[in-house]
Amino acid sequence: MPIVAIPDQPQNDPVEQAPPVQILPAPAQLTPSQPFIEPSLFRLRLAGLCLFTCLSLAFLSVLGLTVPATIGRFLLGLITGSARLHELYTILTGLYILWLITRIIFFIRSLLPFDVSNILTRLKSYSILCMRVLLCTFCVIGYVPFMIGLASELVLIIPLSTSIEQTAVLTPLRVWIIGLLNTKITI
Repeated sequence: MPIVAIPDQPQNDPVEQAPPVQILPAPAQLTPSQPFIEPSLFRLRLAGLCLFTCLSLAFLSVLGLTVPATIGRFLLGLITGSARLHELYTILTGLYILWLITRIIFFIRSLLPFDVSNILTRLKSYSILCMRVLLCTFCVIGYVPFMIGLASELVLIIPLSTSIEQTAVLTPLRVWIIGLLNTKITI
């Protein structure tokens, strides 16, 4: 239904003055329908778009899942010696290794504009930083859990699980795992 416009005549009452309104046609009259003109080779272009979408998804899934899983499975197989590994661990290990390789590449590219003395100074500072990080990591992941596990083995587990005639055997891996669990529970 069209909107009725107020004529542009001056009115006597200034309080009731409103801006002039135009008569608007119905919405069907605003947008006339246009026939669809099919571009040249439209169906071939559409099939090519679908094909390249499928190929790019396949390529990205291979790049994002298969390559990291293969790298992670290979490295974790070397470390653990077992072929039965969880896929999440292998994918995360592979992604971390790929991230590390790209970081090394970008680090080397950032060193290219410098001369030899600046490169050696930066490498020395980064190697000192890496040694500090490795020492802290060893303390947090290795030493502290091992000591907590040793304390819990000697104070709780051995007195409760062995009799007077038995000899307690401490295995370092078991002590470290128990300490790691106790540390995680404590944190």
